Amino acid sequence: MKEKQAYEVLGWPHNGKANTGDDWLAFQCPTPGCKSEGVARNTELGFGKCGRCGAEMQIVSTAPTPTAATPSTPIDLAPKATPVIQIAESADVKKKLAAAQEFAEALESLVLKRGQCPDDDRNILLMGYWALLFDFHRSVLNLIPKPLCGGAFALVRPCMEATARAHVAVKGTAADVKSLQDDTYRTNFFTIGPWIDGTFGAGDLFTKMFDRARSALHSYTHAGISQLGRRYDDHNLRPSYRDGEIVEVIRVCTSAVWMVTNLVTKHLGWGEEAKRAEELFEEWGKHDK
Repeated sequence: MKEKQAYEVLGWPHNGKANTGDDWLAFQCPTPGCKSEGVARNTELGFGKCGRCGAEMQIVSTAPTPTAATPSTPIDLAPKATPVIQIAESADVKKKLAAAQEFAEALESLVLKRGQCPDDDRNILLMGYWALLFDFHRSVLNLIPKPLCGGAFALVRPCMEATARAHVAVKGTAADVKSLQDDTYRTNFFTIGPWIDGTFGAGDLFTKMFDRARSALHSYTHAGISQLGRRYDDHNLRPSYRDGEIVEVIRVCTSAVWMVTNLVTKHLGWGEEAKRAEELFEEWGKHDK
């Protein structure tokens, strides 16, 4: 849309002098009661976070054109004529669930067999995140076949949070460690990926992972449109999570448990366990294709 149209979407006055181009967009903060909004050029990177509440700013669609009223279609709360769609029942999803569970159990046993590790401040945090991540991962794998995919999808962000914080616990500043301990640390998914990649020599692995998932992470965890849209099948109130989406959630969360296990074994100098963790990752990768 043109700049003037973007102003009209927000109800802003416009003096008639407009910048050229058709790539203007209006954006607002999605938090109820927060009035942050603005107009800017279209960008693939989004509009960043709200300066007031920290929520991801969202694009506002153009104002709808008035049309003649049409009868609304009622939401079918208990459709009986339409066959019930089976969620997470495909052979591919079952295969991915089994492979992820086997892989995670093998990773976990590598660390548990060690029995103990040094208990300084950083390691206490690191091992806590490691254990919590495995708890989240088990929950994801157990919820999907129920099928309770809404809960499983909502846990992807905590998995990413635990992964990021584990790396901060190992090589963050003393102030970072203190903020983790007193629960004032806040993960910034715009900056944490490049920091982990640069600090741990991971190329652009974490940057790409967090950038690709950032908007979806927020929406799935905070009851956003990504979740609401999957509560319907056409106009029927029933879940409609696709196999491809479910498989991606399994893959992302399973990758997270490997990343933190890899971090733990290498940070603590457990050479044999670190080597075995990499071998297990390669084996899982072959079966996950």
